[in-house]
Amino acid sequence: MPLVRYGIPGLLGSITSSNVVAASAPVAAAISRRAAQHAQREQHSAGYAEAEQAVAQAEAEAAAAERTAQQYATFGPGAQQPAPGQDDVVSRLDDLARLRDAGVLSAAEFEAAKVKLLGS
Repeated sequence: MPLVRYGIPGLLGSITSSNVVAASAPVAAAISRRAAQHAQREQHSAGYAEAEQAVAQAEAEAAAAERTAQQYATFGPGAQQPAPGQDDVVSRLDDLARLRDAGVLSAAEFEAAKVKLLGS
C-alpha cells in the first residue's frame, strides 16, 4: 500500500511555479549586477594599461627631445670654437649632416642651413 500523506503539504508540494519565478528574480539581479561589476573592472584595467602605455611613450618622447636639445646646444653661442687650422665650414656641415641623419633636421631644414653656411 502506497504511502499517502494527508493534511499540510510537504515542502515540495507547497512550491508553485509562481513562487519559483518570484524567488529567482533576486538571484538573476545579483548575477547581472556581478557581471556589470566585472565588466567595469575590465574597463578600468584596460584604461589603466592604456594610460601606462601613454606615459611610457611620453617619457620616450621627452628623452628624445632632451637629446635633441643637447645637440642643438652645441650650435649655440656657448659652443666650442674650432681649433686653429681646422676648417670651420666643414665641421659645421658635418654636424648638420649628423643632425639630418639622426632625424632632428628635415631635408629642407638641412638644405637651408647649408645654403646659409656656405653663403656666409
